[in-house]
Amino acid sequence: MQTLGLYVLWFLFYSVVGWIYESAVCSIQEKRWVNRGFLNGPWIPIYGSGALLVILLFYRQPPIPIFPLFILCGVMDCTLEYITSWAMEKLFHARWWDYSNMRFHINGRVCLLGFCAFGVLSVVLLWWVHPALAAFTGRIPLGILWLADGIFLLLFLTDLAVTVRTVVALDQKLVELQRRIEEERQKAAAKFRVYREELEDRLEDLGDQIDRVQEKIRDSRHNADLESYRQQMEGRIAALLERLQESDLVDESRLEQLQQLWEQKRRQLMQLSRLPDEPLRFWGDKPPKTPRFWQHVQRHTQFRLMRAFPHLKAGERSEALESVRHQLTLEKSGHRFKLVKKSTGLDANAHPKDSSLDEK
Repeated sequence: MQTLGLYVLWFLFYSVVGWIYESAVCSIQEKRWVNRGFLNGPWIPIYGSGALLVILLFYRQPPIPIFPLFILCGVMDCTLEYITSWAMEKLFHARWWDYSNMRFHINGRVCLLGFCAFGVLSVVLLWWVHPALAAFTGRIPLGILWLADGIFLLLFLTDLAVTVRTVVALDQKLVELQRRIEEERQKAAAKFRVYREELEDRLEDLGDQIDRVQEKIRDSRHNADLESYRQQMEGRIAALLERLQESDLVDESRLEQLQQLWEQKRRQLMQLSRLPDEPLRFWGDKPPKTPRFWQHVQRHTQFRLMRAFPHLKAGERSEALESVRHQLTLEKSGHRFKLVKKSTGLDANAHPKDSSLDEK
């Protein structure tokens, strides 16, 4: 029983140490405080799991020589990291970390630098850190040991349940939001085809108008006001010819050159153009039927995850993820904005100014 209690305590301890290490490294790289990790609390389970596996497999007295221990621990820890990355992607449909931009990586899940870091940390752990920790924790009375394990394990499991529930809910909302984005894109494409046909008809009408005006000028020589009429018509013709010449009738790029003719229609075009500034509300048209406190917890967890994993990827739901990321940033900064219900058919309620989200 004492051995099991020690394993639990070591797992929690090294999870906290891993959180400190990971948060420190990421904060230095980002030049701002980063609460790194999947969970809200100060622990990263993959470090606790890795440390416990290293201890169970390779902790010996006397210790294994440094170089073979470095290789064995690096391989074991990278294997654990690869499996964790794959499992999290399958469970939550998102890539939480990606080493694709680094040299000597395997599918972006593990890399050579991580291998070296894990190997060095494991050697330090097994040669110096864990012997001292094992000696200290071995003197803890069994009752106090289990009490401490129970308290911290309860906090850890509660944090895990809250985070997993939040991420699952976020994944469902991303599916819904991506579906609505695709619907908006299809509607915009249909509108664009209609507007293009209208513009093509308008260009044909302008060409016919030019022909009629030129013919009228040629046939109006008997008119006493021919000179002023000619100047007036030639000015209009010149303007029309210039616009037609800029539009390039042979190519569809002429549509872009006639912006002034369809500016009022273009405002109604593709709603995708407003997504980066006015993202769709990812929790749907109706307010969520959950307690207000739980809404704050979810928003806080979502915002923290977006900051903790700035390179988070969601595959086919990337547009929805960026929309959610932008919205949470706006909420955190206290920014208020409304969605245009008439043009989108979406909920036009303003976001609350006081979001009650705590910075990590």
